[in-house]
Amino acid sequence: MKAQIWLGLAQFKKNGNINETVDKNADLEGEIAAVHFFIKKISKDGMFSLALREIFDLKKSLPDDKQINAIYNYLLKELASASSFKIENYSKKNFQEASKEFLDKKSKLSTSVSDSIAPKKTESKYDKIKSKKNTDNPDNFDSTKFYLYGISDLLDDSLFTKRFSGAKELFLESEKDREAFESLSYKQQNKIRKEIKENELQIGVDELIVVEPMVFSYKHGNVDLVKSEKLKHLYSQVIESSALDADIKVFTIDRDNLELKGTAIFNERSALFSFMQQVSREDNFNIFPVDHELLEEIKINYGTSKVLFTWVEHQYSPRISPSMVFLSLFIYPVLTVYVPLGIFSGHDTEMNVLILDIEKGSIDVGSSYYFKDTPKRLHLGAHMFHIFNDLKTKKTN
Repeated sequence: MKAQIWLGLAQFKKNGNINETVDKNADLEGEIAAVHFFIKKISKDGMFSLALREIFDLKKSLPDDKQINAIYNYLLKELASASSFKIENYSKKNFQEASKEFLDKKSKLSTSVSDSIAPKKTESKYDKIKSKKNTDNPDNFDSTKFYLYGISDLLDDSLFTKRFSGAKELFLESEKDREAFESLSYKQQNKIRKEIKENELQIGVDELIVVEPMVFSYKHGNVDLVKSEKLKHLYSQVIESSALDADIKVFTIDRDNLELKGTAIFNERSALFSFMQQVSREDNFNIFPVDHELLEEIKINYGTSKVLFTWVEHQYSPRISPSMVFLSLFIYPVLTVYVPLGIFSGHDTEMNVLILDIEKGSIDVGSSYYFKDTPKRLHLGAHMFHIFNDLKTKKTN
């Protein structure tokens, strides 16, 4: 839990919404007020350094803890993509060593007459700038930037530097791809976006965890619970039959299986819904799951990290205008055509699909389908078969 808190603080600080994690000083008092104030005011690099220090130490003391190791890897990716976090800015001396050197040099300068009259060595402009940036230089010691001296041992850790360099290289590669895309003309960008949209579901999977689908059928602006439940059972059947036709193996996590599989299925369903809510709330970064251990068990038990969430919304609003009905009374053929058309065209159905990767902690793909009809087996089945076929297909590029 401690490691997860530090990771979260670093992520929120990086994305500029740290105030969401702390309370106003006016609402607090005593030591806790000072802690919240410190978290709010410390710089991004300061927070990164503290998080790295704490999580690294936890990892060192518990080297076999899978969750802490996963959090550590998450943090390295965050630091690699942070523009301000640069390893070269950090000192290879710890705070005690750096402060002692600074005070010793200050003491010598104040007591040595010969030093004061000795000719100063001339430096180039480049050397002066380089010297000012060197945190190992005693003249540059700054106690307010204490965090620059907080990871000196990590800089000598070859495993840390190797992992961080690897994460940095991956980030820089993705940045090159982004810059290359942005350098294209609007027409070229639009063409690529269209191709991505057409093939977005092609992720090449043949096994999926399907979380209990949801159906909301509205009547007079309110959810019709009875009809929604009936449609939910129909939709579940459609998903299973469509997956079978598309030759995709699905593992359904549904409360209808509670009697058969016991409370384990309920816990899995709750953990997946909880994680989906986490990801939906924080779409600026890959959130680390609260129920990490349970999600890891789910991934191992089912043999896949891909989870399908889907929901259908249906509403019926007859498109019949009183004025048009009144007018059509005087034109007989219009009445016989307009009224039935208005009744049958009043159905609006939206079908949504999201694929969440519980290993990456992010949404892989998402798509929505809209049709002006009731959510019948035929319509739902046709769309689901198309979706499963796309999901099974692997992108060629």
